[in-house]
Amino acid sequence: MNQLPPDKSDPQQPADDSSQKQQADTSRPDNVVQGNQNRVVQGDKNTVIQGNNNFLNSTLNFIFNSARQISGESQILVKRDKVQEKLLKIVNTEVENRINSSLHNHVYIVLDKEQNPSQVESPWEMEVKVGFQPKFTLQNTEIITVFDLTDIAGRLLILGEPGSGKTTMLLKLASDLIKRANENPSHPIPVLFSLSAWKKDNQNIKDWLVEQLKEKYGVRKDIGKQWVENQEIIPLLDGLDELAAERQEGCIIKINEFLKPGTWSNPLVVCSRTEEYQHHATLLQLNNSLELSPFTPQQVYEYLPNTDNLQFWDSINNDVDLNQLAQTPLLLNIIVLSAQEISIETWQ
Repeated sequence: MNQLPPDKSDPQQPADDSSQKQQADTSRPDNVVQGNQNRVVQGDKNTVIQGNNNFLNSTLNFIFNSARQISGESQILVKRDKVQEKLLKIVNTEVENRINSSLHNHVYIVLDKEQNPSQVESPWEMEVKVGFQPKFTLQNTEIITVFDLTDIAGRLLILGEPGSGKTTMLLKLASDLIKRANENPSHPIPVLFSLSAWKKDNQNIKDWLVEQLKEKYGVRKDIGKQWVENQEIIPLLDGLDELAAERQEGCIIKINEFLKPGTWSNPLVVCSRTEEYQHHATLLQLNNSLELSPFTPQQVYEYLPNTDNLQFWDSINNDVDLNQLAQTPLLLNIIVLSAQEISIETWQ
């Protein structure tokens, strides 16, 4: 993994104009009060106050210098610093490499995605005792579209069985968010984290994110802490189910503590296998969940001609075990890919 260099940037300081003296106006009005004292002078509207240290001069200098400093900060905000640019490039390379090496990407499958609010515990629903909404099905919908839905707002749980494409879906979401971050320097940077690296049961997620930014991407801890505090990243957390079963619920509790108001308001996405997640009494306090469903036999049949593999339908359909395997997207991809490398007779 590429490592980020130490941040050596030295922000420019606004120029000090306090030493500059105002030049007297040769056409000043009759009523002039001169002196070096800060005092209030009352009089008609033509009264002018002059002096090096009077109240008006001090106020004007303060406003002028503050305006210059704010202007300088605004210029910084429209462009990422070099360390963030480096991180964005590293994450982009990581996502591209992982997508390109994924079996799901070799023969891309459009999955059915089910939104399932019952898998997510919303603190507002608990407080007002509003029942969970029923499931509804989304077909051929891009993951970024689901991510942007108002009732999700980027706080999403991705569920699915082994081989259903959870991680691939997370990577495609990361790719879309990277595009946004490249187009808009103020957009948070999506960063991939594996929850299997959460080793300490008592470690809070904020400290863990800082630690992982250092270990995985080489970000200095003081810089990483600042990014997390300022919510300049979008954590994409994969592999909740990869933790030991007895530790998974403890991790869910720590994530919920991190999601409390005042701690984290940015988007956050978590991936887990459905079966393992459903065993826990504590649910993630995210806004909604997206469950990747297995294929139906009809979907398998429709998929084969789209990939020029309809000749395998009879073999798959007439074999109970093979038909069952083909309903898992990853295994259907393996079936199709293997068939492209050998003769039909050998494949059968």
